[in-house]
Amino acid sequence: DDQFVRGITETVRLASNFTTVYFYRFSYAGDLGLYPSQKRVHEGVGHTEELNYMWNRETNIKNPSQDDLTTRRRLVKLWTNFMKMSDPTPESDELLQDVQWIPSSPHNSTYLDIGKKLIIGNDLEKYSISWWKKLYKKYAIPPLDTY
Repeated sequence: DDQFVRGITETVRLASNFTTVYFYRFSYAGDLGLYPSQKRVHEGVGHTEELNYMWNRETNIKNPSQDDLTTRRRLVKLWTNFMKMSDPTPESDELLQDVQWIPSSPHNSTYLDIGKKLIIGNDLEKYSISWWKKLYKKYAIPPLDTY
């Protein structure tokens, strides 16, 4: 949480003051996210693992599961919609489970959890982030070079 989530959520909060921000967490732990020589040894998904779903790489597994292929199609659709229309979910779409991805705002940290299902959430890792903020407030010596 301290390495990624805290900094990302603060960046989303700050950036959403000036531009539209679609915040997401990729939580789908499929085989296509790994290289063929890898095995999932920890629970959860690794940093940038979603890139293996978006780009066909030589290192991708040869026979991905149906769930892996569905996740790939969803990611490509979301990103393509965003590039074309500045909105990843401009209309109801069965592939995207008719989800309406709402942009984050400085006071409402809405995000899309991209797992086996697409789920809209608020305040990603709220309690963990709160704990880190209290820790930094109590022990850190300003000026800080991190969130």
